[in-house]
Amino acid sequence: MAEAIQPHRRSPNGTHLPTLAIRCPPDLKTALKRRARDLGTTPSVIVRAALANHLGAEPISPSSHRS
Repeated sequence: MAEAIQPHRRSPNGTHLPTLAIRCPPDLKTALKRRARDLGTTPSVIVRAALANHLGAEPISPSSHRS
């Protein structure tokens, strides 16, 4: 990954993001959960960073939003 994924932090103002549900194979979900655990973050933070990277968008700071 090009950018380091930051640990998940709760927003002091309790900002919530809309929910996006996806379907994926069980092995991909397991790998995502394992990577999140290893990095000390949440699957949501990893998915947001990967999606932003894939789309060429500016990543959302995990410290400013809850998952």
